Amino acid sequence: MSQIILRNYQEEALKDVIKDFQNEIFRQLIVIPTGGGKTIVMAAIAKHFNQNILLIAHRYELLQQAHKDFKLYWPEADIGFFKAEQKDLKHQIILGSMQTCCLPQNLKQLKEKGFDILMIDETHHAPAKSYQRIIEELGFAARTKKLLIGVTATPM
Repeated sequence: MSQIILRNYQEEALKDVIKDFQNEIFRQLIVIPTGGGKTIVMAAIAKHFNQNILLIAHRYELLQQAHKDFKLYWPEADIGFFKAEQKDLKHQIILGSMQTCCLPQNLKQLKEKGFDILMIDETHHAPAKSYQRIIEELGFAARTKKLLIGVTATPM
């Protein structure tokens, strides 16, 4: 049972993601101000879809925050880390360091896992080549039914 109840705008973001996915919009952007609970929204999306998910971020602190918030919202979530020397792909949800995920040998391992959803925290960084390499190699740039979600407070 979740210890967190979504705020109205978080619930609206979740419903919009679901509706847009059903309408075959597979590349989505969520914009919520700083402190507005973006990682809780990502946790709610993860719980709703209940598939293999990779969440990437450029700082370990963001991955730690994601782990904390996911467990608050979805205590039963099966979460592992993919960063530096810790590459645990035996879980349903992987919290990955962008710097680790973008390396060719690591991308091969991630590709074999077969993610259905890719979430990018602080997605305003996503135009960088390193992020683009991850998006392309894992099959989220192609026209597929895989869901790519970017989350940020600063989309411009």
